[in-house]
Parts: sequence; C-alpha cells; structure tokens
Amino acid sequence: MRYAPLILAKTTRRIESEPYKKGKKVEVHFLSCAVGGGPEPVLVVFVECGKILKKKEETMTEDLEQIKKDLENQTRLAEDRLNRLKYLQADFDNYRKWSEKEKASIIALANENLIKDLLVILDDFEQALPSLELEQNREGMKMVQTKMVKILNQYGLYPIECVGKKFDPHFHEVICKERCNEESDTILEDIGKGYQLKSKVIRPSKVKIAEHITENEGENNG
Repeated sequence: MRYAPLILAKTTRRIESEPYKKGKKVEVHFLSCAVGGGPEPVLVVFVECGKILKKKEETMTEDLEQIKKDLENQTRLAEDRLNRLKYLQADFDNYRKWSEKEKASIIALANENLIKDLLVILDDFEQALPSLELEQNREGMKMVQTKMVKILNQYGLYPIECVGKKFDPHFHEVICKERCNEESDTILEDIGKGYQLKSKVIRPSKVKIAEHITENEGENNG
C-alpha cells in the first residue's frame, strides 16, 4: 500500500484538514522519535493514495487516447485540405497557361489579319518601283518600302524563297509549267511573292515550275 506523508505534528487531535474531510480514508500511526531533546509520542498522518493515483492514471490514459484520436483526425483533415489546395493550385496554373496561350493566339490572329492587309501595299510598291522614271522618285519610294519591310520583319514576316527550289505544296502554288531541261518540279519563276508569318504561311508563292523533257522528246522536237 502506498502512502503520502501529509502532516507531522505533536498532537492527537482529530485531523480536520479540508482536503481530507469528505469521506477520505486516513490512517494514523504513532511513532517514537527524538523531538525537543527527548522521546515523545509523535503523530504522523498518512493518506492512502493508491486508489486516487490509479484513478488519475486511468483518467490521464483516457485523455491521452482521446488526444491521440483528435490529433489523427486533425492530421487527416490537414492532409485532405493540403491535397485540395494542391489540386486548386494545379487547376489555377493550367488556367493561367491556357489564358496566356489564348491571349497570345488572339494577338497573333490580330497581327496576322493586319499584316495580310499590308501585303497588298507591298505588292503595290514592287509593281510601282520599276515604272518610276525619275531616279529621285524611285529612291524615295524604295526607302519607304525598305522601312515598311523592316517593321514587318520585326513581327516575324518573311518572304518565301522559292526560285531554284523544289515545289512544295505547303509553300507554293503552281500557276503554270514550262517544258525544259531542268528537273521536274523545279521552280523557275516567282510570279507572285509569298510570305510566312513566323512558322505559318499566310500567303503561298505563285510559281512557274519545270517539266523535264526526256532525250527522246528533245530529238523529236529537233
């Protein structure tokens, strides 16, 4: 049996200490010891605390288990909210990327439509320059054309180079053919200049291509 020392006093009076009045079991033991120079009876009071400690221990164990359960529940709740936050972050990133791509597409389409309209002016420059008689007028017109082409190049517009190359339906449009000794489908002349905006062809080149003459055909024609 476990005891906790409570009071040490030279008295045999009844103990009325408040913490031990209401039904608490108290055991009294008389010991002999030297107090004040001689042996006198000394009252030592011990309170039986085994049951109290056991009850407190059980209560603490139950409280600890409840705390563990609450902690597990809160941990699962935190993990669930963290996963939701990650999903929301991923959705927001996807939306942001889509929004930026859509914005870039709208800007690119607007630029493309504007540049297509300006190609007509470039065609007029190329047709008008050879017909100008005065050298001064020709130089002034050429300078304006050069500046305009330079500005359009900054937006990604470039002419399609085609003369001497093989016909490619993605870049060229055949207007006519010419029978000659050149290899078939070789582009002989650029009839209408084509352009591409960055990697997109916005107007294919109108070209004349070669149709190869065989040796037998050449002898017959001769």
